[in-house]
This record gives sequence, C-alpha cells and structure tokens, in this order.
Amino acid sequence: MDSKKVLTDASLTDDLVVKILSRVPFKSFCRFKCVCKAWLAFSSDPHYRHKLPKIPTGLFHGCKGGSVAQLVSLSRNDEEIDGGLTFLPHREHLKFVDCCNGLVLCKYKSNCIPPNICRFIVCNPATREWRTLPDTHPDPYTMDYTYKAFLAFDPSWSAQFYVFNFQEKFDEMPIGINKLEVFSSDLSTWIVDAAWSSRLLQCAFPGESSDTAEVFSLDAHHSYEWSLKRRVSLRDALGRDVFFHNDEWPRRLGYRIAALDLERGVIILVDKEQMKLLSYNINTGKLRKIQDDCRTTTDYRYYVACYSKLPG
Repeated sequence: MDSKKVLTDASLTDDLVVKILSRVPFKSFCRFKCVCKAWLAFSSDPHYRHKLPKIPTGLFHGCKGGSVAQLVSLSRNDEEIDGGLTFLPHREHLKFVDCCNGLVLCKYKSNCIPPNICRFIVCNPATREWRTLPDTHPDPYTMDYTYKAFLAFDPSWSAQFYVFNFQEKFDEMPIGINKLEVFSSDLSTWIVDAAWSSRLLQCAFPGESSDTAEVFSLDAHHSYEWSLKRRVSLRDALGRDVFFHNDEWPRRLGYRIAALDLERGVIILVDKEQMKLLSYNINTGKLRKIQDDCRTTTDYRYYVACYSKLPG
C-alpha cells in the first residue's frame, strides 16, 4: 500500500463534512445526501441542519417587455434556477399566470389564438422542463367571458399537477363562474365541471381591525369549512400603528399580504407606504427587507424550488 494516507469519508470529522456540504448548491447537496446514511442524517440533526443548504425560495411575478417572468430570490443556492424562464420556446408570446410548489403556469398571448381558447404551458425552472397543455374547449360566445387560471401541485401528496381554468360571465358587472375546466397531468386532458377537493388550502386576510393578518385553513376531509388557524400582529411585522394609506376616501390599506408559507413560518408583505417588499417570520418575529422600490400593484407568487421530474 502506498505510504501516503488515503483520504476517505471516514477520515473526515462531522464538522468538516458539514462545512464542505454547506458550500455546495442545493441540487448538488440533494445528491450528496445519498452518499451514506451519516450524510443523510445531517439534514435532520438540530446541531447541523441550520448550517446546510436550504431549499431555494423566492417570489415570481410577471414582467413587461422581453421576459415572461422574474424571480425575486429569498435565499442563496439558486444559481441553477432560471427565474426568467429563458428555456421556454416562444417565450415572447407567454404571460406569467401562477406558480405552485416549484412549477410555473404560463399562458400564450399570441394574436393567432382565438380569444375563446386558452393555451397553457407548465414548466419547472429548477429542472428546465416544460409541457404544453392541450387547448381548452372553445365556447360559441366569447365577448362576455373572462378566464382565470390557477395551478395546483403538491409533490408530497402526488406527482401529478392540476390546472383550474374558471370561466366568468360578465354583463356590465361580474355575474359569477359559468364553467370550470380542470386539467389533470395524469389524464392529459381537460375535464369540464370537474369536482375536486384540495388536500390543504390556506389563505391569509387582513383582520377586521386591519392590525392583524388572519390565517385560515380549509378542512377538505370532513366539514369543508374554513377555520381560523392563527393571527399575526402587523404592528410587529411593519413596526407601526397606522395601517391605512394616506387620508383618501374610501380608505385603502397601506399594506398587502402577497404570499404565505406556514410550513416555514413566513408571510410576505408589500408595504405600500415605504414601497418595500418584506418577509416576516411568524415564529421568530424577525422582519427582513427583500426589495426596495417594489411595484405595489405587482402580483407576487411564492416559489419553492422542486427538483422532481415534470409529470408527462
């Protein structure tokens, strides 16, 4: 045997291994965890896990001009994520619609597509995969209708994703939902007026006094009722006691709840007074500025990177 000492993983201390792993991108870290059980255990070890790479998170929003979307990063280790969706074909004809648990939904806005047809594409910015969905079913009357679409995906529950396309009828004022089409990635087709219930649905609204954010959850297994889960003090989050925007009438709130991630204890706020995008940790009470001079009318969608293969 060579006199030089052979360096193996057994010769490295746990502290040194964690220090090395803390410097690699998250995608590489996911692969390295499979090297041995000891390395995998670091992720759940209270002493080491806060030093290791975290799942990249951010906020997606639509853009004007050449880019279909933009990702505002909330964490490091996101170098491999294409936040501008530059890998998509014909992206100059795409409009950002929604994102959910790592997948992004876009809609074609080409003049070649009739207004009564919706053509969508679902992609994964982390793996740079995409899938074009079949066109929706056309309706004979299109001038009095508008469409609103949402994406649903939870890899911890199912490998499949769903797209909900609501058709709302107008007669000077909105009348209500006229039709619902649901696309299921496993069936690869649109289902009209499909019945579907979520595994977990949560939302947050300003409280009655506007100094709290109230978080609700839908019980989709039993009573199908909304229940109040917790209240978050916006006095602590924004650091002030006034929550209305100037003295105009009707009065407008000086903040907006942009996104919610209860699993990580994070609520994203748009401060309309200071023109700032803020992240507030519900558990620790820590407030962090994400971005200055943010567009207060921009719709932000919370993004958590997913490295699973896109269904289909």
